[in-house]
Amino acid sequence: MRGTRLAAVAAATLLLATVGTPSSTAAVPPPAMDAPPLASCRDLTAFNLLSLGDAELANTEVQGPLGVAANARLAAFSVNHVPACAPRSIALAVGGTLNASGGMVSNGLVVVGGRRGGDRRSGGHRRPVLPPTVGRECAPDGAPGSLPDFKRLARTARAVHGLLCAATPAACKTVIKPDRRVEFQVSPPAAHRGPVVCRVLAADLTAATSVEVVGRGPPSRRVAILVDGSRGTAGGAIGGVGSDSRSVTLAHKGFFGFLPTTTVMSFCGVPTLAIDNVGVPAAVLAPRTHLRSTYGHIEGTVIVASARGGVEFRHAPLSC
Repeated sequence: MRGTRLAAVAAATLLLATVGTPSSTAAVPPPAMDAPPLASCRDLTAFNLLSLGDAELANTEVQGPLGVAANARLAAFSVNHVPACAPRSIALAVGGTLNASGGMVSNGLVVVGGRRGGDRRSGGHRRPVLPPTVGRECAPDGAPGSLPDFKRLARTARAVHGLLCAATPAACKTVIKPDRRVEFQVSPPAAHRGPVVCRVLAADLTAATSVEVVGRGPPSRRVAILVDGSRGTAGGAIGGVGSDSRSVTLAHKGFFGFLPTTTVMSFCGVPTLAIDNVGVPAAVLAPRTHLRSTYGHIEGTVIVASARGGVEFRHAPLSC
């Protein structure tokens, strides 16, 4: 029992560090007694984009570090040009195979765990991880042993996600206006000192003409928005991932009152998140959701099951 309690406390402590304490986590079963330790908040938010599965990105910019637990295919891309040169930190980490062309990696190590094009040995020396078509600036190859523990990061992200999705709304009322504007009406800080927890149905968020957090108070106040796909209905499938009322499409709408360092959108029971010509000024916690994008940007830390498309990932890490 002691191991179970310690593991549960570790998960709750991480949640507190990222978005505060939820009103209720009773629906989440405790981890097993022999559960290994979880990652820290700082480790979990170290990557601008963390894909727990494959990533296929083209014509895209990841302003901060990029982590891909499985295979990565990158074309016409830029990674990690915003942070200062830090050759001991990681700019690009891929747990599986890396296939890259026509891009640029900057200001950190490039670490790849699996086989990749150009991996054959020549004259007893291993060729560089990145092909000649990819430029580098302060981005040397890292030793395979410096690869992050992606399994630990995935386990932590899913534990935090489960705790957060089980939370009940606190200090927040969700209002759907007649013109389909979604407002998260937040209680004043004096009336509620803890974190704000809002909830919205996936279908309502997709249909929204705009989304606004009203009355959040100081910028440091943490707001968690739970996007609930559990009450949707399954439909057809696109690309093997699924397209139904549980999934979310963010297209041609404005977001107001959001701050990417203190606002997190947690996608709960949402199979797919599509970004199309929209800017999302929030962190995205969606370790069980597949990100599909055509054009737009996300400003905060992004954790997803997989990523495909050409969205821009701006470097504004979620505050720990």
